Amino acid sequence: MVHSKSTKHKHNRLGTKVLATLVIGIFTLIANFSLNQTLKSFNSHGVYLKDSQASNFRSELSGPSHQMMVVPFNAYEIRNNVMEHRTCKKTTVIQGKTKEVVQWADLPFEELELKDTIEIDLQNNDDMLCLQVSSSVRALVLSIKKDSTNVFQLVSSDETDKIIAQLKKYLSKKAGGEEIEYKVVNRKLIAMSGWYEPFSPDVREKRSRDENSGNFIWQFGATRLINPYTVKFESPATKLPVSALVVASANALYLPTEDKVYQIRKNHINSLTSIVRSIDQPTIVLGIGIQAKFGDIEDTKGIKLHEHQVTFMNEIAMRSTGKSVSVRGYFTETACVNAGVKNCISLGCPSLTISRAPDLGQVLETKWNNVVAKLASEHTL
Repeated sequence: MVHSKSTKHKHNRLGTKVLATLVIGIFTLIANFSLNQTLKSFNSHGVYLKDSQASNFRSELSGPSHQMMVVPFNAYEIRNNVMEHRTCKKTTVIQGKTKEVVQWADLPFEELELKDTIEIDLQNNDDMLCLQVSSSVRALVLSIKKDSTNVFQLVSSDETDKIIAQLKKYLSKKAGGEEIEYKVVNRKLIAMSGWYEPFSPDVREKRSRDENSGNFIWQFGATRLINPYTVKFESPATKLPVSALVVASANALYLPTEDKVYQIRKNHINSLTSIVRSIDQPTIVLGIGIQAKFGDIEDTKGIKLHEHQVTFMNEIAMRSTGKSVSVRGYFTETACVNAGVKNCISLGCPSLTISRAPDLGQVLETKWNNVVAKLASEHTL
């Protein structure tokens, strides 16, 4: 595909912005895949704004019979054995500019108590307005008092600017001089290859046919880098207009040429290349790596990608800026560089991002030592 200069520049301008939005939750948002709670509509008495300090906030955003609340919800929900993905049309991320100084306790809302619940039709949830503090996302709900009961409805994304303006006034007195940022993230529709689908009966049956369960681990790690509250996923075969393409992969860069696997992997890379061209949007690759027979390689410093693999990388580079291909290690990155590919960066397997614990190595060592001690005391090795 031949791109004009204007098209290429357009992609370059969009690339960083769209991809930054796409992974807004990276290393901060832990995607919640528990499936035991849905977003509800309520006929209970509910709970209200916290204290007298919030009275001005309440009076400006609400009225005598209207009160604002927040309700937590899971991004994924099974209904009638079908997985539903619930997202926010707009999400306001509230955080300190240099550190996390904002907590939910600082905001002038109480959580809505979940009782006497009635489900909201999924179609009516498409315009949700949400707030994100740290890794937690909650939807804004308006309580409307009618007679002796309260009716609750989701707040429209059209109210974003008004709510931010009032939150700025309210939180300016609580931040202790720390500047607070309000970042509005608009929902994006992306195409993803290698998406880890949340559990459902159909997904379980599909996974049972894959003999390599390790695939699910790196797919899970890659998918968790993307905020499920601000992104809707589509298959790469979609005809819908998407904002970006994400390709999660493993050892797709096959180097040996004298066996049947080479042609299979070559066809796979060529298929991915066609997808990149068809989607024609900013693209990132997560976790791709080389598979090679080390006995056939005399000097790893001189190793390089095959021509069809270079074509794949260059198609991605035409649509993105910076290092847009995350490879599994220095070996793969060297093969990219030697082939003239400049958009690869070694970040390891996406499974490395499953745990956010900064002391993960120590935690794993402790667990391993406990296992060794248990085996030593209970069994003869």
